[in-house]
Amino acid sequence: MNDSEILAEIGESNVFTIDEVCAILKALTERQPNGEAGDLLNNGHANIIYVRLDEKTVVPAHVGWHSGGRRWGLGAGSLDGHLWGAGRRVLVWG
Repeated sequence: MNDSEILAEIGESNVFTIDEVCAILKALTERQPNGEAGDLLNNGHANIIYVRLDEKTVVPAHVGWHSGGRRWGLGAGSLDGHLWGAGRRVLVWG
């Protein structure tokens, strides 16, 4: 699926501010500091969260466990700049 298709399914209530995304990802990664099983996928697949940068701009951010480096990595891209394959997880509220 592309980002527009995902956003159509999860709705506007699951697009977060930068501050919210930072707090959410901080809390989730602190629960899995060494890549343990938990709410975030730890198998190298992306955990996707949508970020509102301004009134018109939403981008996908993604966090993933890098087993070789034994750390969580964070990235972001442009909307619809990537097709997300099966096995990825989208972070939603409620």
